[in-house]
Amino acid sequence: MFSMIMALLLIQPYQGSIPTEEASAVSEIVTVMSESNLLSLASKRKYLVRVGKKIEHLHPLDFLKVVVVSRPLLEHIRNIQKSTVKWRAFVSGISKGFEEAFLKGEFDKEMISFCEVVKIAQTELMPLIKKKDWESFLRTVIRQVQVASSPQEIENEAIAKLPTNPK
Repeated sequence: MFSMIMALLLIQPYQGSIPTEEASAVSEIVTVMSESNLLSLASKRKYLVRVGKKIEHLHPLDFLKVVVVSRPLLEHIRNIQKSTVKWRAFVSGISKGFEEAFLKGEFDKEMISFCEVVKIAQTELMPLIKKKDWESFLRTVIRQVQVASSPQEIENEAIAKLPTNPK
C-alpha cells in the first residue's frame, strides 16, 4: 500500500497531466503483478483486466511514463522482469497498445515528448520501434532511465513537475 501511495505522489505530467485515477490504475497493475506470486496472480487476473479497462484509452507511452518516473514502480518492474511468466504477460499486454498506437500513426509524435521527459535519446529507441521489437524497447527504456538519472533525481524532478490541480 505504501508503495502505491508513493508512486502516486511521484507521477509527472505528460503533455498536460495523467488523471490521478488513471495513474493509480497503472500503479495498481504494476504493483499487483510484482507483489503477487504466480498462484495468487492467476486468481487476480479478472481484477487486473477490470483495472486495465479503466486505462485502455491511455497511450502506452503514458502508461510507461508513469512507471519510469516512479522509483517504487521501477522496483516493481525489476521484480516483474525476474519472473519469465510475469514479464511475458506484461510485455504482451503493453505490446498490444504499442502496436495499436504504431498502426494509428500516433507513436512518433508521442515518442519525441516521451524521450524528452525521461531523458533517453530517440536514436536508441527508434530502431527498436521500426522493428516493432517491443520487448527490447521496454528493456532499453527501463535500463536507460535507470542509467540516465539516479532514482532520487527522477523522484525530485517528478515531484517538481507535479500538476497543481490534477484531474
